[in-house]
Amino acid sequence: MPECRARQRISRAAVLGTMLLGLAGCGSAPQPGEASPSTGPRSFLDLVRASSPAKELRFRPVLAVAETPLTDAPPGNPDRQSTDPAAQQRMLASFGCGDPTADPLAGEDDAALPLVTCDRSGGARYLLGPAALDGSAVKSAGLSDAPGNAMFTVKMTFTPDAAAKWADLTTRNVGKQIAIVVGARVLVAPAIMDPIPDGKAEISGLRDQSEAEDLADWLNGH
Repeated sequence: MPECRARQRISRAAVLGTMLLGLAGCGSAPQPGEASPSTGPRSFLDLVRASSPAKELRFRPVLAVAETPLTDAPPGNPDRQSTDPAAQQRMLASFGCGDPTADPLAGEDDAALPLVTCDRSGGARYLLGPAALDGSAVKSAGLSDAPGNAMFTVKMTFTPDAAAKWADLTTRNVGKQIAIVVGARVLVAPAIMDPIPDGKAEISGLRDQSEAEDLADWLNGH
């Protein structure tokens, strides 16, 4: 199946980088002035926020990615959280992304199990590992000042206990992707460039201020 390469990176200096929130690593990003999809960032997050607790946000390691979403399997297929590697690969190859606001696993996925899902735009399918952290791990988040920069950056700081888990997670997954998941859909999936021991991260390259503010609010549990 086609391989999807992450455009965003994680390192100690620019921890989470270059990501348009409407897409999570694959497909072509809208250019300035282009309209977002109808199930774009704000409509999707607003719907999830109204129906789900903040702790539903999860950090899951990316095990595999595929482009060109298909429509053979309905979003509610039980094999989406199978622990059988063969079933996982079959689901990744056939899963139909559908409308993210109608996903029966939104807020109902088991954090302890793998998950086959898509990004919010339906531009890529993901096989994700069990959640390593959830929204309660984030102590604070906010926009970073970047004078003269057309892009926006969200900073986040983990709680002391979560910082140790984040350091372990990034150390074990250098060169791989970590997905930030809400409503059983991938928001961003940056690649880890280096171990990150200090419990801090930056999500950069956000093209729209309202998207960046919305992400910061979600990370803060609002």
